[in-house]
This record gives sequence, C-alpha cells and structure tokens, in this order.
Amino acid sequence: MTRQIPWLRVFVEGVVIVGSILLAFGLQAWWEGKQEREEERESLDALAHDFEAATDAIEEQLLVMDSILVAADIVLEWTGPNADSRHADSLAVLVQVIGRLPSFQPPMGTLEALLGSGDLRLIQNDTLRAALASFPSRLARVSLTESYGVEQMFGQLRPFLNESIPMRLFGLGGDGVSRFESDVGGLLRSMAFENRVQGRVTNVRFLRGSGTDMHAFISSLRTMLEEERSR
Repeated sequence: MTRQIPWLRVFVEGVVIVGSILLAFGLQAWWEGKQEREEERESLDALAHDFEAATDAIEEQLLVMDSILVAADIVLEWTGPNADSRHADSLAVLVQVIGRLPSFQPPMGTLEALLGSGDLRLIQNDTLRAALASFPSRLARVSLTESYGVEQMFGQLRPFLNESIPMRLFGLGGDGVSRFESDVGGLLRSMAFENRVQGRVTNVRFLRGSGTDMHAFISSLRTMLEEERSR
C-alpha cells in the first residue's frame, strides 16, 4: 500500500525552515548594520574633534600671514631712492616677521585611516562623504602655495639679505650681536630688496586667499558633521 505524503506538514516545516533562515539573515544584517552605525558614530566624533583642531590651526596660520603682510607693508613704505638708516632697529624686527613661513598642518589621522581602509563608506551622508574625500586634495593645494613661499624665502630673499646685512642681527634666532656694520640705508634704497619683499607680499596674499577658502571649507565640514552627529 502506497503511503500518503503529508504535504501539509512538509509545507509547514518548509515554511518554518525558510523563515528561520530568513530570520537568521535578518538578525545578522541588523547586527552588522548596528555595528556599522556605531562605527560611523565613532568616526564622526573623531572627525569632529580633528576638524575642531584644524580650525584652530588654520586661524593661527591666518594670523601669521596677517603679521607678515603688515610687516612687509611697513617696510615697503620705507623703501625708495631717498631711504636712510633711521629704521634700523625696527627693520631688524620686521625682517624676522617677514621671514616667518606659515605651515598649515591639520590632524589627519582619522580621515587618513578612513580613506586608507575604505571605511569612509560608513559615512551615510553622500555630501559629507564627498567633502571629506576632497579634503586631502584641497590641503595639497594649500601646501603647494606654502612651498612656493619657502622657495621664495630661501631662494631669493634670504640669500639677498645674507649678502646685505648681518643675519645675527636680522635673522630668525639671531643673538643680536655682530661686529659687521649694517647698511640699512643701502638695503632700503635697493630696488632688488623692494622687489623681493613685494614678491613675498604677493605669495602671502595668495596663501591667505587659500587659507581663507580652507577655513570656510572646514567650517562647512564641521556643520555637516554636527548635523550627522545630532541625528
């Protein structure tokens, strides 16, 4: 006698098995999603901390740039064919200010780790993720302008000053003592000196423009980060 197959029971058991599998997959997906959200939260917190520090760093460098421009403008007011040596003491201070080299070095550890590991994908906000991904290239442009200033300082202005005045008196870290006399009048009457100072002004103005743009970009990043953290 042929035994009848209990199709209803088979069907029910099949449904239970499939349901159990789907539930297991659903629980796993839920758990993985929960972990990813926690990792995203940790990343957002770390990024917010880093970009807060980056804001402080860029604002400090903008102040350095402003001091350079003020010092250079004063010196350029003194240059000309009839300049004399009465500004010797002040020039010694101003030359050191003009010689400062702004360097914006924000903390990049969190962002570099996210980019290197591919975990930047954890940031769900597409606009924020794209902005974060673009930050290194923006920073590279600022650094390139800074490098032009370094080349200009050590390739043009500093060598010229080395031939004209004792850098123990005028240089950064100078001890204020030298047996050589300073021909400040001759320096201020030099068109070559004026041109080099003007070149420094041009570079720092470009750099300040880049710095201002970077400050605005970081501010927008911080706003987006705070919005995501408050969700």
